[in-house]
Amino acid sequence: LAKLAGAYASDLTQLVRMRQAMDSEVARIEEINAYVAPNIQTLAEFGGNLSLSARQFADATQSFVRKFLAGASAGILILFVAIASLLMGSVIRPVRLLAHASSFLARGDQGANIPALGNYDETGEIAHALVQFRENMLHAQRLRDEMELRLETAETTGVSARAAAKSAPEEQIPV
Repeated sequence: LAKLAGAYASDLTQLVRMRQAMDSEVARIEEINAYVAPNIQTLAEFGGNLSLSARQFADATQSFVRKFLAGASAGILILFVAIASLLMGSVIRPVRLLAHASSFLARGDQGANIPALGNYDETGEIAHALVQFRENMLHAQRLRDEMELRLETAETTGVSARAAAKSAPEEQIPV
């Protein structure tokens, strides 16, 4: 029994030492936990704030990109409209001027200025055709004037010949 009591006492002593060592380790862990717990809480708050800040930054960036794309699209659209207007003006202006010149020529104004003669495109071809039309009108006018002059000359010659025939004695032509 004494042997058993000695073994029990030895086991009990060893258990007490183990319990003391464990209590000491638990105390150290609690001390570490007391030191780390606020830091972990601070890290969790920091992570939440960082996540919120990142979300807000992403929303602000997305809003900026949307506004920038809308503004850039509007700017590009305005630029295209301006370029199209300039191009249309460069095409329409010579055509409009040629239309005015052709209407003057159609009314008989042979001194009308014909624009776009230096152009090497379709408007230049139309301008050269209008020049040819004007030259043909001038030629036709010269021919008309010449014909009228000849008619007047023929009429005056014819009137003179009739008057001379009336005033001259009639000659009998033998038959």
